[in-house]
Amino acid sequence: MSTLTREQILERLQTEAVEIHTNRTPLFEAVPEGKMRYIVSILINGNATSQTVDIEKLEEDGTFTVKFQGVPIASADSVRIPENVDVESAILTLKGGTRLYGISSGHTLFATTIFWDNDI
Repeated sequence: MSTLTREQILERLQTEAVEIHTNRTPLFEAVPEGKMRYIVSILINGNATSQTVDIEKLEEDGTFTVKFQGVPIASADSVRIPENVDVESAILTLKGGTRLYGISSGHTLFATTIFWDNDI
């Protein structure tokens, strides 16, 4: 994955919080060219009613790939992907020019993505 130490990774950790709607909602701006983005966790908070969320990756060729489909979110619950977080074990790795999107099956959900970037 990377030659960085755990301490260096912790120093680079970033978060991005967004509202996810029923149309594709970017979880963060596109990964800068020349960088690799390591997604450590996605935290999704429920709102109003139970529903599901899909997480899709925008590929470099403009197509979308579903990475997590139909993740159930209870109305007053929070779901963490993955359940146990380790900053040294990314759940997804994205190259420059790509990004992740969330799609809610109903009401607005709130999502926080935890990640760090490294030069390629």
